[in-house]
Amino acid sequence: MPEDRHSEIQDVVDELFGLHPPSWTLVKKTEDTILRLAELGNVIILGRGASVVTNRLEHVFHVRLIGSVEQRARHLQKALQMKEREALKFIRREDGGRRRYLRKYFHKDIDDPMLYHCVINTDRLSHEEVARLIADAVFAS
Repeated sequence: MPEDRHSEIQDVVDELFGLHPPSWTLVKKTEDTILRLAELGNVIILGRGASVVTNRLEHVFHVRLIGSVEQRARHLQKALQMKEREALKFIRREDGGRRRYLRKYFHKDIDDPMLYHCVINTDRLSHEEVARLIADAVFAS
C-alpha cells in the first residue's frame, strides 16, 4: 500500500469490490510488522509511521533526515538518472504522501522534532558523515 492512498471514496469503492482490504486493516498489519521487526533488533525501518509506532520502545533510535529540495533533486538526478523536473515531482509526491499518511493514521506532524532523537540536515554533511553521526549516536545511547 503506498503511503499516500487515493481518496476515502475510492478506498471504500475498492474495498466494496474486494480489490483490497480496508486501509485501516493494512495500516494495522503494517504496524504489527514494524513492531515485530523492531523487537528483533538490528534493523533500519523507513517510513510508514515507524517513528510513531516504535516511540515507546526504549531500544529504538529515531532519526529524521532533512535536506533542501534542490539538493535532494540533484541526488535523485544523479542516482536514478532522472531529469530535474521528474525529480522535483517525485519529491513533492513522496513528501506529501508521507505527511498525509502520518497525519491521517497517527494524527502526527512528520516535521515535529519531538518524534525523533536526532534531526540531521543532509545539506551540511556528506553521506558518510551522516552515517557516522547516526552510528555514533546509536552506540552512545
